[in-house]
Amino acid sequence: MRSLTFWAILLLSFSTAHSQNLIGGVRIAVNIATSTGKIPDFPDDNFKSRAGFNAELYSTLTWNSLFGAQLGVGYSEQGARYEIVRQDTSGQSTESHSMNLQYLNFPVVFRWTPVERIHVLLGPQVGVLLRARDRVSISGSNSSERLDERRDEFRPVAVDGLVGVAFYLTPSLFVDARYTISFNDVTKASTNNHNSVLSFGLGIGLD
Repeated sequence: MRSLTFWAILLLSFSTAHSQNLIGGVRIAVNIATSTGKIPDFPDDNFKSRAGFNAELYSTLTWNSLFGAQLGVGYSEQGARYEIVRQDTSGQSTESHSMNLQYLNFPVVFRWTPVERIHVLLGPQVGVLLRARDRVSISGSNSSERLDERRDEFRPVAVDGLVGVAFYLTPSLFVDARYTISFNDVTKASTNNHNSVLSFGLGIGLD
């Protein structure tokens, strides 16, 4: 709630002080997300990437022809996939996990325009965890599928760094690529797991 209040006040301040240079818009993107850490109790196995949905409302403030800023609020599906092979008296089984971490993200992006239509993006992002769902498929001697709620295992807030580039096809239509990585461990177990997300988006400005 504090994050929502802060962003609302900041956005209102920008709008009041620079209304003639403020443009709002919508960005829709596909996430390719994973985790940089190791799987707990299975350190020799690595996380794999999973696809997710990303939707953002943003406001862009242009200071001059070179510099500007972009504030946003958006829904983002992140997480990772991984597999665990277990051996017991009934035989071998493979657990396939697809962890869906759903965040409400608040990016603050500073824009640099080295040449016309191209913007370099850099800034922080705060993510508030909404839900953590793990879809588990078990194959082998005892095949089954289940959906586990695991929100209590993750920290409620992720603090990220964001870098990217945007190309404007028209003054109000752009495509972009962004990479974000969390500075903090997103798990409560302190397993050194950090969100890592590559995002490809399409945005449109709404005057």
